[in-house]
Amino acid sequence: MTRRLKPPEHNENKSAWVELGSRYEKEFIKLLRHHGVDADINPIKTTDPYAPDLLVNGRVAELKTRRTPFFKSLDQHGISPDTATTINRKDIERYIKTNPGMVVFFWVYWPAQERYGVEVNECCGVWFARMDKLKKICDSAPVKTYENRSGEDGNKTESYVIDLNDFTRMM
Repeated sequence: MTRRLKPPEHNENKSAWVELGSRYEKEFIKLLRHHGVDADINPIKTTDPYAPDLLVNGRVAELKTRRTPFFKSLDQHGISPDTATTINRKDIERYIKTNPGMVVFFWVYWPAQERYGVEVNECCGVWFARMDKLKKICDSAPVKTYENRSGEDGNKTESYVIDLNDFTRMM
């Protein structure tokens, strides 16, 4: 169910992360099709890079691929690093205006590991929520501010810290 592609060398290199995201979208499409789900890349993305990533059962959807745990999420935000993830605040604002009925998928895999003195269990699966539910989750979620981002390069400066347990698990 998982394939870990090589991440960019520099964590703040937005264009490299966008390219990696495109590669993961293709892998995710294969996974959904393997499970009998009608899925494809959203053709509008060829002319609008901010368009939702996917068409799933004929409806637009967004994919968030996560391959690294948020190790300090419990200390910083009160959410277990086993199930904590993030979503950019600006993405939520844009999606709720342009596609309020859209589904957002979180495709998550990381092995059990330890870093910063924090042990994290393996996490592997696909979770999802419609934008209206995701917006409600984010309305009460803590916000992480990224110290090394200015926002000038399109890299967002704030993200909501959310718990996968608040979503529906697909697989």
